[in-house]
Amino acid sequence: MSEKMLREIAGILGDAVVADMKRNPEKYRRHDPARDTQADLEPQQVTGKEAKRTMDETVNLDWQRFSKLTEARSRFAKTSCVYVQADSRGCPIRVGKASEGLEARYRGGTGYAIDAAMHESGNPVFVAAVEKELCGLVEDELIWQGRRCLRYNNQGKIIAPLRHVRLLHSGMPPILNEFETGAAGA
Repeated sequence: MSEKMLREIAGILGDAVVADMKRNPEKYRRHDPARDTQADLEPQQVTGKEAKRTMDETVNLDWQRFSKLTEARSRFAKTSCVYVQADSRGCPIRVGKASEGLEARYRGGTGYAIDAAMHESGNPVFVAAVEKELCGLVEDELIWQGRRCLRYNNQGKIIAPLRHVRLLHSGMPPILNEFETGAAGA
């Protein structure tokens, strides 16, 4: 098959997925891309402490800034957190979570490979500790608020999260000027 034909097929498949997401949004909410192995995603159940949270809950994010991912990994090795990879100005380009800490998320050479890719780019990494059971909610909210500028997040930008949390930023936060922090679902 030619490259042009492959691109056309990819476009058709992409359009079909987007259409299905609009028709069946409950299938696509709050999933972990690392576990996406089936085309038809099952809705996740909210349980435990997370189920007791309200939409009006406020989460304080005390951000720390790092020039290398491995520095962030050392500081947040076993601490549940959310993190932002930013451009050289400090504007977010990707959001992630590490509910078991950054050591589990970027173990071994993976952290060094990312450091090598970032070499002399001036692109910082921002990290904020978050209760383990809130990592998913906070990541979802950050991605939703930054959906128009987060180039490297592919999930969570079309359909608003099921549950919203209010985020307060302190410490050395990334530049969030392009984030929509207004009403839930905005």
